[in-house]
Amino acid sequence: MGPINLWMPKTTSMKLYSSPTVSRSKSVFILCYSLFTVQSSFAANQGSTTLPSDTYLQNSKGMSIGYFRSEVLRTDQNNVATGEHDYEIRLPANALFAIKVDGQEVKPGETFNSSKTLNNGILSLDIAPLRKKDIGKVEYEVYIPSLYSIDDRFWEVFDPTYTKWLDSGQNVEHESWLPPLAQQMTDFTQTRKYKDVYTRERQDRDKDTNVGEIRNHGDPVTEYDYRPNTESRDVKASVDAYVNTGELHDCGDWVPPASETYEGLSVDQTFTCQQDQTRTWTYKVGSYVIGTHPQLQSIDDIKYRTVPGTKNPWLSTASAFGEWSNTGEPYQISSWEPPIVAQTANFTQSRSYKQNQTRTEQKQQKNAVTGEIRSVGELKYPIKAVTVNQQRTIAVSVSGWSNSGSAYNCGAWTPAANTVSSGTRFTQTQGCTQMQVRTWSYKDGSTVITTRPENRTVSLSPNRSAVGTKSTLRLVKTGSYHTYRGELSYELSFAREDGDTIVNSSAYDSQAGKACSPEGHGYTYYTIKDPNAYFALYKCQR
Repeated sequence: MGPINLWMPKTTSMKLYSSPTVSRSKSVFILCYSLFTVQSSFAANQGSTTLPSDTYLQNSKGMSIGYFRSEVLRTDQNNVATGEHDYEIRLPANALFAIKVDGQEVKPGETFNSSKTLNNGILSLDIAPLRKKDIGKVEYEVYIPSLYSIDDRFWEVFDPTYTKWLDSGQNVEHESWLPPLAQQMTDFTQTRKYKDVYTRERQDRDKDTNVGEIRNHGDPVTEYDYRPNTESRDVKASVDAYVNTGELHDCGDWVPPASETYEGLSVDQTFTCQQDQTRTWTYKVGSYVIGTHPQLQSIDDIKYRTVPGTKNPWLSTASAFGEWSNTGEPYQISSWEPPIVAQTANFTQSRSYKQNQTRTEQKQQKNAVTGEIRSVGELKYPIKAVTVNQQRTIAVSVSGWSNSGSAYNCGAWTPAANTVSSGTRFTQTQGCTQMQVRTWSYKDGSTVITTRPENRTVSLSPNRSAVGTKSTLRLVKTGSYHTYRGELSYELSFAREDGDTIVNSSAYDSQAGKACSPEGHGYTYYTIKDPNAYFALYKCQR
């Protein structure tokens, strides 16, 4: 840091010594200074006014005595900085006193921001202590964030300029004319594709981002545009006549051969060879021949003649046959189906068998020219086996059922005579089994093919007249007993204790002389009448 010494003698003049330290980095400047002040006063107006030292002092030319003045500031492009620049005055926090810069107070620890127009690249500021009583030394820092000059240029790529596209008259990349000449046999139009070359001039440019100045960059550059295009032309096609070239070749035989025509007939024959020919196609556009090509062909060269046929006219034809007739007996005879067993109605049976047959065969030939037929060889007797299917209608009949033998497994006659009252006539029946038979007959027309029996068993119930032998049992009263109302249950209990059966007269009318059963089993019949309060005792006996 270079100190700034401010000497203030008791005169109206003041001398300033300034020795700044300057730091520069990419157009950023930091300048550090020291300021000394001495408390003093100055006389003015013939001593009638005292000026404090914190007032900006000027010399007789009106120039400040206490000031900051930088060196000539330059940009990175070494141009003198121009125009208004931002700057900062930074006063450390440990400064002994505040200062004022161009009339603005800057306290210790503060930063004063402002801007000022440079004078020929120099930044000048008026600086003095804030108060006249401040005595001592302070350090401050002048910081300029960036430097710029109207003379600096910052070039960037800018939009180029172009001339209009113009047809250069050049055509390139021609493709083949289509369709090809070799495929055409009449007038036609050909087309082909190509690239039409257009050009223009491009002038590259730069633009200054500082003042907007534009400059050309390098020489103009020619640009090319290859534009697809087509062209056509009318082609006239002409051809001359075919002319033979070379000798006959690939000759065949006389056809059809005489061996394929019957004797007695004639045949027209041809003899064919190949003759090569050529002709030339010529193609013109206007009067200019653009191409030719030959067209080749091979034609038949034919000769003719008539010769007699040599083929045998007698050809095999259909044999003459007699009628087929049976020979020998049938064999492999199958059974009649369906079988007769279990058939109960008219039905149809069928069967098959093999039968050998024979006939006469005479081989023959026919003349293909005259149509005459003749026999050849010996008479033959071919044999074949045929399958014969045979059917017949069977008439089914059946006789009525008839007993076969006597009845058997007969039971007793019922009811038994001793169960029917003596002297009473009644009918008895008996259960028996009887075998019966009937006959099924099967006929083909009037011929009985077979018969079969059918058996069955039936239940018989023969009956007969009989006279009963049983004696009649009757109820016989043996005694009567009376009881009082309220004692009936006792009497009934007494009767039960005897093991007898009590019959209520309201359900069973028991009275003397009524038929009963069985006899001799100790059964006693009671008739109880209530409220008469008596009961009667009966026994079943003869």
